[in-house]
Amino acid sequence: MNERQVWIVLCETLPGRSGFKPGFPSGYRWPFSMTTLETDANLRHWLANLELAHLTESFIAAGWRGERLPELTREDLADLGVPKDQRGAVMLAVAALRQGDAPPTLPEPQAPTYAPALTEAAIARCRALGQQPPVPWVETVADAWPGPIAHEYQRLRQLLEQGQIVAAIFQLKDLAEVLVKFPALVMARDLIAHGDPEAARAARRALFGGALSMGHWVNVIVREQLMPQVVRLAPAGGLLLPELGAAFVAANPAGKLASTPWLETLKALVNWRNETLGHGAFHLDPQDYLPDLEKHLRQINRHLAEQ
Repeated sequence: MNERQVWIVLCETLPGRSGFKPGFPSGYRWPFSMTTLETDANLRHWLANLELAHLTESFIAAGWRGERLPELTREDLADLGVPKDQRGAVMLAVAALRQGDAPPTLPEPQAPTYAPALTEAAIARCRALGQQPPVPWVETVADAWPGPIAHEYQRLRQLLEQGQIVAAIFQLKDLAEVLVKFPALVMARDLIAHGDPEAARAARRALFGGALSMGHWVNVIVREQLMPQVVRLAPAGGLLLPELGAAFVAANPAGKLASTPWLETLKALVNWRNETLGHGAFHLDPQDYLPDLEKHLRQINRHLAEQ
């Protein structure tokens, strides 16, 4: 798809807004009009931009040129031999011809924008969150923890320090995923390789027996399927990393397994991720997310320091 086609798609798909007139970038000269497409050469050029130059003679023979082009329908395109997956692009190009010869314009300067511009104060607050978070960064995570976790954790810090609010929001989502999935995969592998047949079956059932949504990872795979097996086998000493279990669950006074504060923090982070990014609409103003970033970073750093 060339530049012209991209702008056609944008113009046709952007919703109407008060004061907003979709169109081509300022200074962009729309090269075709119904008048110019009366000639064979320009018609061929128009079709070539749609990757249909080989159908020029068919269009000419059927009389589809110039003033008649806006009458084209999808049925006509099928009769002309235009492939089904290209008919939409042709119809958009035809719609652009109906707009007339004048080059379209961008929104007027006074037209409302889709989202408020990030203020210097918001960017400064984001940078301060990266440089001096409410709970200090845990240096050993970036220096000594497994690579996937260390990378995502350090990347979040860098983006915050650079004042990149939107990127930091999505990076927090990535960090949440790796903090849940990486330990779960390590525990599953440990159970399969060093546990008994019951543990191996439970691990395989956890990974291949259900939908792998983030909520399923933290609430079912980790909490209900892997943890009981790790805790059961830990006293025997066969697992390589039996201590992983203690990070997620602990026995309560009644002897039943209960989630640790760290697991509860991960659950809250996953819920935020699902409600805010996974299943919710992204806020028009990214500054709205700064309190969320601060709250979750405080909890993450506090619990990582305790591990």
